[in-house]
Amino acid sequence: MKSESTKNFTTILSYSVCAYSIKKEISYISILTKHDLHFLGYTEYIWRPLYKNLFIKKSSHDPLWLRLAQYFLLEIIDDILLYTIQHGNAIILDLFLSDRILHLPLLEIYLTDTLLFRKQLSIDIVRTILIYLTMSTNRIEKCFENVFQRFLTLWSQESFIRFSSNTQHFYICQCICICLSLNKQLKLNEDKDKIIMSVLNGIRIHIESTFDYIRRRGQFIGELIIQRINLFSPSNQLHFDTYDKNHSEIQILTKLAELNHSLNDRELSDDDDDEKEKIRMKKGQSTITEYLNL
Repeated sequence: MKSESTKNFTTILSYSVCAYSIKKEISYISILTKHDLHFLGYTEYIWRPLYKNLFIKKSSHDPLWLRLAQYFLLEIIDDILLYTIQHGNAIILDLFLSDRILHLPLLEIYLTDTLLFRKQLSIDIVRTILIYLTMSTNRIEKCFENVFQRFLTLWSQESFIRFSSNTQHFYICQCICICLSLNKQLKLNEDKDKIIMSVLNGIRIHIESTFDYIRRRGQFIGELIIQRINLFSPSNQLHFDTYDKNHSEIQILTKLAELNHSLNDRELSDDDDDEKEKIRMKKGQSTITEYLNL
């Protein structure tokens, strides 16, 4: 059923591209996939083969397919874009989204506020998004540097340090380390005084905590920030000798903070293995066939 459905839908898609104007054809397919099938729970079922077998292969060298993919992803920002982020990498995001994050407020809100600061994604996906934000000068200046400062502000807030869970606090520490791994992209001279005050205040609050993991992370992150963005002269670097530098958490953070000058990212995920990814089909198993045969 899966392969036949994909074949039928691909045929419809190809016929539409040839037979109708791009605008009408895109609208029709978008309505079919993003509205009807979304409410039936089949969006991922339809988007996965299109993404893997059509858009990934064709968009890099065919402007028509690229435009069609962008329409799917950006006309209504929803789980299709999330699926693409989860299974793609920064190069794919750069291809499909380019600098549109600078001109589409909803896209910026979704990538930063929703995904980075609320959804708490896996750290590999966070790295993908952050690398994407560093792949153009405009994105660095208008998005990446702002995201880093938001992470830093949150990390140094007393309320966050006191009331965040262990997992939430470690997530923010990991995000800061990834930003610092992209150190060449950070140019924060204009905000240097503000950052110094934020870092020193954050270190103080962390050290005053009664929890060992808070004190340990605060000292490590504080040292790292001051070292990487040259807040002080080399002779005045901050060093702590009161935490275990061999602790497993510190090893994880150290690995994440390794300088990533080449912007190395994860490989595209291989989600064709049914043992690795199960598609949860909702009620009405025969409904999808009816839609594809229209």
